[in-house]
Amino acid sequence: MSFTPWSHGKRSDGLWICQEDKDRIDRYNSKLRPEDEEYRMYYTIESGQPMIPGMWCGNPYDARIILLMLNPAVSEENERAYAIPELKERLENSARGQWDPEYPNAWLHPLGRKAGPWCATVVFGALHKHLVSKNHDPEEAWSRIANRCAILELSPWASNKWSPNAIISSSYLSISLAKAAMADKRRLVLLARGEDQWHMAGLIDADTLPKSKGVRSNQSRITPANFPDSWTDIIARLE
Repeated sequence: MSFTPWSHGKRSDGLWICQEDKDRIDRYNSKLRPEDEEYRMYYTIESGQPMIPGMWCGNPYDARIILLMLNPAVSEENERAYAIPELKERLENSARGQWDPEYPNAWLHPLGRKAGPWCATVVFGALHKHLVSKNHDPEEAWSRIANRCAILELSPWASNKWSPNAIISSSYLSISLAKAAMADKRRLVLLARGEDQWHMAGLIDADTLPKSKGVRSNQSRITPANFPDSWTDIIARLE
């Protein structure tokens, strides 16, 4: 178990967000113009349920491969996931720093792949295909990826489009985790998107990281095409 800002669980009002982050987001949202609504930040999902913080998918404290992104997207996947009690519990435990040793990334658990296939099909699909091609059992391959890879977001709260104003108090933890991974030669940090934003938030060496060559929604895919110069290193840490 690792201590996280959410180790103690939800607040008395049922929300996961800390007061400092909530105050900042509320101030930001209150000043949005109607034409900027797509930049609104959310800490509840569409049904009104408190959003489980999405700072990471997987265990960013010891995963061998860390993929840096910006923040979770507003998605129906959360609605489907929260409707499955076991999966919701896995996501909550992940936020608390209590990762399942078999599937630290709850979205790669069979229940997670069914409720929210984006993580498996888009981000890690090529890695899974590679492992299966090397005669790994398909389910063991998902467990291996869930253990050895993690997504790390700069902000844990969702929006339809990113704004630098989404950098909030809890973003300091993402910066700290990214720096720790970069300092460990056994680990590999990849940048899917947001070099300028990560640098602005305090990751001053963001410009030295391997950057995805993908465009828009393809940036988050860990593939030989997106990371041609790092693919050998990625596979070495995966296998």
